[in-house]
Amino acid sequence: MNEWTIGWLATARLLLVVAFATLYWIGGRRNKWIRRIAGGLLISGGTIGFAVALGTFNPWHLLAIAAYPGALTLGYGGSTTPVKLRRRLMFGTAVGVCAFIFAVPIGMKATWAALFQLALAIQSSVVLGLLNPFEAAEEEAVIASLSVLLVPFIV
Repeated sequence: MNEWTIGWLATARLLLVVAFATLYWIGGRRNKWIRRIAGGLLISGGTIGFAVALGTFNPWHLLAIAAYPGALTLGYGGSTTPVKLRRRLMFGTAVGVCAFIFAVPIGMKATWAALFQLALAIQSSVVLGLLNPFEAAEEEAVIASLSVLLVPFIV
C-alpha cells in the first residue's frame, strides 16, 4: 500500500473517532441512547468495516457490536470522589478492554496497541473526569476520543 493510501486511511480512521466523540457528547446532553447505542454501534461497525477493507477481519470482531454499547451503558458519575473514582475506573476499563476484541485475533502487535488503548481509556476517564479541566461537552468529547483513539488503527 502506498503512502497516500495509508494517509487517507488514517484520516478516515480519525474521522470515525471524531464521529464517535460527537455522538458521545451529544448523548451526554439528552437521549443517552445516542451515546450508548449509536456511538457503540458506530465505533464497532466502523472498525469492522476497516477490518473487512484491509483483509484483517475475524468473526470474533463481531463481539464488539455488543461489547461497546454494553460498556458505554456504565454510569460514571458519583456524589463523592471515591464513588466517582471507582465508577470512572470501571467505565474506562470496560471501554478500553473492548479494543482487545479487535486485537487478539490479529496478533501480538495489535494486542500491544490494545494495551496502550486500555491505558488511554482508563487515564482519560479517571483523570479528566475527576479534575474536570474542560467544560462538560468538551470533556466528554476528549474522553470519548481518547477512549477509542487507537481502535480503528488496531485492525
